[in-house]
Amino acid sequence: MAKILLVEDNEMNRDMLSRRLSRKGHEVLIAVDGAEGVSMAMAKLPDLILMDMNLPVLDGWQATQQIKAAVETSTIPVIALTAHAMTGDREKCMKAGCDDYDTKPVEFPRLLGKMNASQRGHAMKRDEGSVLVVEDNEVNRDLLACWFQYQGRALSFAGGGFQFKSVLHMARSGADGVKNWLQDREQAHLQKSIEKQEKSERLLGKENTNG
Repeated sequence: MAKILLVEDNEMNRDMLSRRLSRKGHEVLIAVDGAEGVSMAMAKLPDLILMDMNLPVLDGWQATQQIKAAVETSTIPVIALTAHAMTGDREKCMKAGCDDYDTKPVEFPRLLGKMNASQRGHAMKRDEGSVLVVEDNEVNRDLLACWFQYQGRALSFAGGGFQFKSVLHMARSGADGVKNWLQDREQAHLQKSIEKQEKSERLLGKENTNG
C-alpha cells in the first residue's frame, strides 16, 4: 500500500481521514500546517499528498507550489481538499500544481478513486521518464546525469556508483547552474590531466638522471 501525507489542520477531518486510510492499509503521515507539510514531504517522500488548501502558517496553494518546485518532490501527486466549490476554485488549485481536486465534506469512495487515478498516472510518467545510464567514465556519467536530471528524468546507473547530490543542487539553479557546473567540471578534469602529466614528466626526469 501507499505512503500518504495528509496535510490537514482540522482535527476532526484529520482523524476521520487518517483512520479510514489506515484501514485500507495505507501508511499515513500527518502534518497540521502548510510549512510542516512541505518539510515532511521533503523528508519522507510520500507516494501521494492530500492537501487541505486553507491551512495556517503556509496555505495549501503556497505549500503545493513549494513542493512542486523542489526536484525531489516535484513528481509527487497532490490532491487538493477544500470546502470551496466556487467557479474557478479547481483551476486555482491546478494552477498551484495540484494533480487533482476534491471538495469537502469528503466522500471517501470518490476520494479513493481520485487517489488511485493519480498514483497510476504518476507511475506511468515515472516509467516513461526513467533512464538507465551504463557508463564507467565518471566525467561522462556526470555530464549525462546533469542533463537528464535537469529534464526531470529519473536516473539509474550501471558501471560504477557516484555521488550526485551536487547534480541535484545544480539542477535546482536552472540553465545557468548547468552551464557553470559543466564549466567547473571541465576545468577540474583539465587540471587533473595537467597534474598527471607533470607527475609523469618528473618521474621520467628522475629515471634519466639515475641512468
